[in-house]
Amino acid sequence: MTTFNFKQFLDNKKIERKYITSSTNNEADFVKILDAFTEKSDSDIVHLKHFMKDIDTSFKSHVLKYRKLKCDEVKKEEVMNANIYLGQEAKDIG
Repeated sequence: MTTFNFKQFLDNKKIERKYITSSTNNEADFVKILDAFTEKSDSDIVHLKHFMKDIDTSFKSHVLKYRKLKCDEVKKEEVMNANIYLGQEAKDIG
């Protein structure tokens, strides 16, 4: 998982960032996981990977259901691999 090191950038520019929320501690921790300006702990990365896997699974399920893709496993992997297809190539792939 690749992340931008905004904290190092802010530190180098001597920019102090305040994090203010009305959330409870547990909610604030969850929100900070998604914040690009905070450093991620190992457990944050584990949580993020779990979220990403769940989103990926939901996306694929949604595409199969609503685009009514009737294709074999090879075709599904070709369509659902995060590549960008344009024009005729997109139509040809499905």
